[in-house]
Amino acid sequence: MSSDGSKLHESWLAALKHAQDRFRSLLSSPSSDPTWKRVPVPSSSVDGGAAGAGGVGGPTAAGASGLGSSTSKSKQHRPRVSDVVVHRRTAKGDDVVRVVLEIPADDGLASLDAWKAVLSTPELRKEWDPTVESSSIVETCFDPDTRISKTDFTLGWPANPRDAITISRTFADATTLIDISTSLPRSSDEPVYLRPAPPFVRSHVHLFAWCIQIIAPPSESSSRTPSIPKVRITCFWQHDLKAIWGTNNLAQNLPAVVVGLVRSVRKRGSRTPTLSGWGNGVGIDNVAFNIGREALRLDYSIFPEDAANGAKSDNVDLHTFQERKRLERAIEVVVPLAQGWDVQISTRAASEDTSKLPWEVHATRITPTNVPPKPPDSSTPSPPGSSPSYEPQYVAFRLVHARPPEHDILKVKLVMELSGGSNGLRVNGSPHPIEDTESRDPTTLPKDFVADGRSISGLSFQTVSTVESQASSATQQTSP
Repeated sequence: MSSDGSKLHESWLAALKHAQDRFRSLLSSPSSDPTWKRVPVPSSSVDGGAAGAGGVGGPTAAGASGLGSSTSKSKQHRPRVSDVVVHRRTAKGDDVVRVVLEIPADDGLASLDAWKAVLSTPELRKEWDPTVESSSIVETCFDPDTRISKTDFTLGWPANPRDAITISRTFADATTLIDISTSLPRSSDEPVYLRPAPPFVRSHVHLFAWCIQIIAPPSESSSRTPSIPKVRITCFWQHDLKAIWGTNNLAQNLPAVVVGLVRSVRKRGSRTPTLSGWGNGVGIDNVAFNIGREALRLDYSIFPEDAANGAKSDNVDLHTFQERKRLERAIEVVVPLAQGWDVQISTRAASEDTSKLPWEVHATRITPTNVPPKPPDSSTPSPPGSSPSYEPQYVAFRLVHARPPEHDILKVKLVMELSGGSNGLRVNGSPHPIEDTESRDPTTLPKDFVADGRSISGLSFQTVSTVESQASSATQQTSP
């Protein structure tokens, strides 16, 4: 990579680090901080999940993609917009919104893999965010947990549509998942495909961060009803639309966005494969998810030698460096096994001999360690056709390629599409066996973020209790 390209990537990572520091500073502010003001949920969207009434011009959170249809199971806890707690802090021109929602982690919500699958797949965002018209990955140049996406927003007539180019990174440990996004800094060296084009106006996302926490049920409970975990969802949002109006309308949709995300995780979490890694000698060209077909497409190249010659880059952490050595000339996809999958693999190259180089598939059942154990008193089976609330099954799908000849490149296209029938994998039309279970540590959360997660726990509980107390006081004061 040229020196200009290296400096560009360094500026991108610097922007991401600044967003992470910003995220930490917001968590460090005490819950009693008077600068955080309670924001009432718009009456037009209370209990209805409606977002379109906010004036953005998008569909409602409940009906944007059928996620709130009447086919939902009656035993699910269906969150309402009025359940979301919203606070806003405005100081010295710094306008930040914080939303919190805590609900039972039923119907697959206890799996952080399901949350990660939805949050890290930009194409799904238009299902749960009514302000988004489309979103897609435009570059994967660092690691599987870091992505650069282009998102198109709609403000409604007569405003021009807005877009944003963001860099995002996902962190996780056994009980917490954090996803942080911020806009890329503008540069004269940026490639053409990252530059704004009419009719879109380039907006700036200062911070769009999610924290998903799985809270295990208490070990001792006096209730005869089996306890289930809870999931606490916290979001920080700071977005400059480059407009003299419209920001308030966009912020008012955040409660509907949170509710829409919950519905999307329930629907898509166990139906969305994710690229989890690639090794030395592999260059990712394109990652796209087709919502209609429920298909993940990967286009990538296999090189004779790794461009870094096995040396560790300054922009690559130790974990990523070790993973790239483990997956030399290979890619790996984490596949939920609640349904069957049809995998199509095709290769091409300048020479026929290179295009026919052998490849090998390894499918290994994995047990994620971020799912709370099933309560011993719970013997009620999941309803037919529903995704499991506990112990979801995943498969690590690894595709390994032979080394191409010198001065030759192998192009590979992999399409993984949801199929009907029994669970399992079919590769190019033939059933493929799944090997024995292996345990995998999902931890990518830095140690300093663990303390941040604890801060979120305290902040959320105290915030909700404070709001409830304020609401109770207000009710008493207005009572005759």
